[in-house]
Amino acid sequence: MSKESFHPNDQISVTPSTLKLNEQRKGKGPGMLTPEEIQLLRQSAKEIQEVLLQARQKTSPKGDITSFVGSLADKTDHVATLEEIESAIADGWAQKGHKSDE
Repeated sequence: MSKESFHPNDQISVTPSTLKLNEQRKGKGPGMLTPEEIQLLRQSAKEIQEVLLQARQKTSPKGDITSFVGSLADKTDHVATLEEIESAIADGWAQKGHKSDE
């Protein structure tokens, strides 16, 4: 859409489902959504989730652990103690919803 053709009242659709929803709702104004319109919203959420997942996969670091080990070595003079390392591991597992072995 060019700047010349944009109008503040134009609706911008993020996904194919929201485009269809906007077309169905055109001229209706605010109000209750039909079951079909609710399904379009749900489908739109799935479409957005899929695009985000694909983007995340494209930007995820590739390689094995050996390429990671030592990558922060020149960033600090701090040497982590065994207790700090164990705590960091437990915190990481807890964030993923796992219980640590204590």
